[in-house]
Amino acid sequence: MSIPVPAQASASRAAVSQVSAPLHSMTPASAFSRAQKAAILLGLLGTEAAGPVFEGLDEGSVKRFVRTMAGLGQVEPEVVRAVVREFLAEIEQAEHSVQGGLNAARTIIDRHLDKAVASRILDELDVFSGRNVWMRLSVVDAQVMAEFLAREHPQSAALILSRLSPEHAGRIVSLLDFEKAQQVVMAIRKIVRLPASSVDAIAESINRTLFTSKVSSTATQPAERLGSIINHASGEFRDSIIEFLEGCDPEFADETKRNMFTFPDIEARLRRQDVGAVVRSVDPQTLIKALAGAEKNAPETKKFILANMSTRMAEAIAQEIKEAGVVRRKEIDIAQSEVIKAIQRLEQSGEITLVKDDEE
Repeated sequence: MSIPVPAQASASRAAVSQVSAPLHSMTPASAFSRAQKAAILLGLLGTEAAGPVFEGLDEGSVKRFVRTMAGLGQVEPEVVRAVVREFLAEIEQAEHSVQGGLNAARTIIDRHLDKAVASRILDELDVFSGRNVWMRLSVVDAQVMAEFLAREHPQSAALILSRLSPEHAGRIVSLLDFEKAQQVVMAIRKIVRLPASSVDAIAESINRTLFTSKVSSTATQPAERLGSIINHASGEFRDSIIEFLEGCDPEFADETKRNMFTFPDIEARLRRQDVGAVVRSVDPQTLIKALAGAEKNAPETKKFILANMSTRMAEAIAQEIKEAGVVRRKEIDIAQSEVIKAIQRLEQSGEITLVKDDEE
């Protein structure tokens, strides 16, 4: 390999050529500074292999490298070998160790790869390494999960729920004893981004205690996370939790409510011109049950929906509601939840646009 060398080394090389072979192979390296030797090693790596090294350097270090490399002339093979031998000798004396493991790999690729690519690679690695606990939890029956979380510390339960889909987490938290649910909600309020090692430890504990027993799916802000979860909880549970939060932390309760999207919010968040698209995407019987229950918990939403469809259809639905009689609270919750899901699907597909909080 041909590498630039400093002019002052030419005289040393001429002198060295007159001495014995051992001195010829070792002496030239002593004519270079440590910065020049580092430049030689990086030059030996080549542009592609040295790329990650430069990514880890600050601007000042890169500038020093450029100045040093620019001052080098031609470096002969024997000098390169001497620099490499000296470098290897220093490594052997220092007894450096390398920390392996998934966390070490995560740290490296998080720093040098695009976030989306890094996340995809780590997700696949988790699956292939058997550390796909969160994915397995996403299909565990809600009742089984509720019984499991009832025995867990509220903080652990909060972390587990935050890693599940809001819909699944909402079903689970509705099944908890209300006192336990209160504790979990307060833990979600205070939850912070845990180190990967802590999350891994909890995942390992779940794998041990849940999946090996006979009973056997981005960090958002706490209020946003809790709002998403209780969106999918039963109406009675949702009202009780909000009332509890308003009593102990009104500010957090308000923030949570701003992050919720429930059936009573439809009147304020759905645009008039989008009512038809929502009605068409919901099963008629589901819509009838949802509107029948809205007479008590969301009368303004009921009026809004009926007022923004054809007169004929509104009259037909009103008659159906009348004939339906009393609808059970559980059926109302399910039906209203289905309407909310339909609205969210339409928004995600770009077919409708919801009104934001800051819009008039």
